[in-house]
Amino acid sequence: MLTLTLLRHAKAKPAGIDMQDFDRPLAKSGRTDALAIGKRMQDAGFGPELVLCSAAQRARETLSGVIPFLDGAVSVEIEPALYAIDAAGLSERLRALPPHAHSVLVIGHNPPIEDLARDLAADGAGDALARLHKKFPAGAAAALSFTTDSWPALSTKSGRLERFLTPGEGDGG
Repeated sequence: MLTLTLLRHAKAKPAGIDMQDFDRPLAKSGRTDALAIGKRMQDAGFGPELVLCSAAQRARETLSGVIPFLDGAVSVEIEPALYAIDAAGLSERLRALPPHAHSVLVIGHNPPIEDLARDLAADGAGDALARLHKKFPAGAAAALSFTTDSWPALSTKSGRLERFLTPGEGDGG
């Protein structure tokens, strides 16, 4: 069985005249939310073997907030291509994952993170699927499971949304 967690980076500062979008850091609330979602992921038993993270500043800062809460030995890959990837490209990237990585966390951007979560989730636990379709806020994580052991077998509606976590309260599923 494979598990995939898609994490949208936490809230970032707005772009300024002297700052490229790629270089936007987290806002103060985003730093707090990155720690909060990391704790929520730990409490829910998340333990990825591999983390793929966009190279954008706000994604790397989200990773810094989350990583202390991840259980076990985690391999981290910072991937510049995840900054501008679309949902189809992200799906293609996942299908190329090594077979030994059974649990993966992707830290990226919207709309690809949200679009892929919606595309992969055939059903969901509790009200997780309804919440996913309502809004995918900054700092939220969609945890999906798949009955396959093969990343190349990922396809539309092949997963189950086990949890939809946000940094705040009221998560279901």
